[in-house]
Amino acid sequence: MADDEETERKPDVRDLVALNVKLEKLLQQRRELRTELDGARKQLEEQSAKLADFDKYRKETEKLSAERDSLIAEKEGWSLERSIMSAGISDPEGVDFVRLAWDRMKEKPEGGLDAWLGDTESLPKGIRAYLPEKQGDRVAQTKLPDPSSGVRQTKAGAATSDGLPGGAIPGDFRTQRDAVWASMGLQTPRLPGKKD
Repeated sequence: MADDEETERKPDVRDLVALNVKLEKLLQQRRELRTELDGARKQLEEQSAKLADFDKYRKETEKLSAERDSLIAEKEGWSLERSIMSAGISDPEGVDFVRLAWDRMKEKPEGGLDAWLGDTESLPKGIRAYLPEKQGDRVAQTKLPDPSSGVRQTKAGAATSDGLPGGAIPGDFRTQRDAVWASMGLQTPRLPGKKD
């Protein structure tokens, strides 16, 4: 038993101090690891917030990109419309026919739609039917009166003082209109600002 007592000797103060130092080191390491863990959690939260912001900006970018693509398509449509109208095709069916033919064309000419419509010899007959007849080197275009002028014009371009085309109302009616209106039991209408 004496041997057992020697092997089971009581802990020495040095052993306790050494264990205490090891325990303090482990506790210090635990505190450092806890600080690192808290820092990592904080970074994770920041990164999650940034990721949410990134996702929001990505969706915004996709929305703006789709809007941009829509505007580009609309601009191209208006450009086609302008080119078709510039060629003198104003009939809606003619515009649709030109668009259809242009969209189906595999190889587009170098100058675009304007050049293609300008070369009347190479155009399909269906499109040529919608083109206005040429007068000399210029395409005949109908000149519309300025809507803000307030004066109606005849085909010859002469406007009458009452705003009606010349010859539209026979002279006899003009002189006898009061009698005509009275025969119908009505008062003669007067145009604002006009005196008889």
